Amino acid sequence: MKSEYLSWSQLSALESNTYIGRYIHGDKFENDGMRFGKKFAEAIEMEIETGDPLIDYGVLFLPRGQYHEYKIEVDGLLGYFDAFDEPHKILEYKTGKTKWTEKKVKKGQALFYALMVYKKFKVIPEVELHHLNNEMEINTIRVKFTKKELQEMEKRVKKALLLKNEIHGLYE
Repeated sequence: MKSEYLSWSQLSALESNTYIGRYIHGDKFENDGMRFGKKFAEAIEMEIETGDPLIDYGVLFLPRGQYHEYKIEVDGLLGYFDAFDEPHKILEYKTGKTKWTEKKVKKGQALFYALMVYKKFKVIPEVELHHLNNEMEINTIRVKFTKKELQEMEKRVKKALLLKNEIHGLYE
């Protein structure tokens, strides 16, 4: 059975050898931070107060994009950006204690999303990651990717798609 698409979470699971458990056996992976992030994403998308001071602070002070929860599908890739200003800027929101650096932003989800925008709109977008930490501080990291970085992600995607289809072939 050939899989229909590849998402960032699938790529990440394939590269960390957790794909079979999560996507074949249905193992659930969720922690308090993930549940908080979902609650935050819903609040910022709906622009609602929740009664949680940290979430409400983020809703009030984080920048908005033209589109919220922007769905993009291109060349077998699927993504949902937290916010998007077509076609030049992706906005991602992160919460919690994890410290974000430009290096960390450039290696993961943001690069995957930038590749998708490049494939669809033929422009390399700017990515803004807005991190709201537990002390109500907002740290913004802006990155622009090079074609070489996009090509490296394309290699990762191709490798992951081959592995994903191989795995699904074994579990038909």
